[in-house]
Amino acid sequence: MRKKIVIISFIIILSILTFSFKLFNDLKIESNLQNELNELTTLINNKNLQNQEKIQEKLTTYISKNDYLIVEKAYKSYLLDIFQESLIIKDLLNDKRITTILTPENILNDIDFQESKKFLTKTKESLNTSIAKLINLLDENKRLSYLDKDIGDYYLNFYKKISFNENFKKSKESLEKTLNTYNNIFSAYEEAINFLTENKNNYKIKDSLIYFKNKELNESYNNIISKLN
Repeated sequence: MRKKIVIISFIIILSILTFSFKLFNDLKIESNLQNELNELTTLINNKNLQNQEKIQEKLTTYISKNDYLIVEKAYKSYLLDIFQESLIIKDLLNDKRITTILTPENILNDIDFQESKKFLTKTKESLNTSIAKLINLLDENKRLSYLDKDIGDYYLNFYKKISFNENFKKSKESLEKTLNTYNNIFSAYEEAINFLTENKNNYKIKDSLIYFKNKELNESYNNIISKLN
C-alpha cells in the first residue's frame, strides 16, 4: 500500500513539474515573442521606414513553435501587408516629380502638360488606393482575420493582446489627414495646369521665371500656387 502511495506521489510530483516546466517555457516564448513584435511594430511605425532590410528579415523569420508559431505567423503576415503598403505610400510621396510639375523647365518641355496630367492622375489614384488599404488594415476585424479561426481561445486572446496597438487609431487619423492634404495639393496642381493651359498666350518664361501679361493674371496664378504651401 505504501509503495502504491509513493508511486502515486511521484506521478503527481512529476505531473506538477511537467506542467510547471511547460508553463515556464510558454511564458518565456510569450515574452520573447512580445518583445520581437513590439520591436517590429516600432520599426514599421518609423516615419521614414528606416532599416527596411531588418524589417523584412524579421517579418520572414520565426522564433516560436506550436500554437505560438501560428500566432506569430498570423501577426507577421498582417505586419508584412502594412509594411508593403507603407512602402508604396512612401515612394509615392517622395517622388520628386510632384515638386517639378510647375517649374519653368517642365512647363517648357511638357507640351500641354500631357505627361504631368498623366502623372498626377496615376499618383492620385495610387495614393488613394494604398491609403484606403492601409486604413482598412488598421481595422480590428481585419487584424483578427489573419488568425486561424479554429485556434484555441487562449491563443486567440494572446493574439489580440500582442496585436493591439493604441497608436493604430492615431495612425488612421494621420493617414486620413495626409490623404486629404495631398488630394488638395493634387487639385491645386490641376487648377494651376488648367490656368496655364487656358492662358498659354498670356505668359512667357524668361530667366527661369514666369511673366504674365498683366497684374491680374499674375495675382490669380499666385493665389493658386499658394494652395500648394
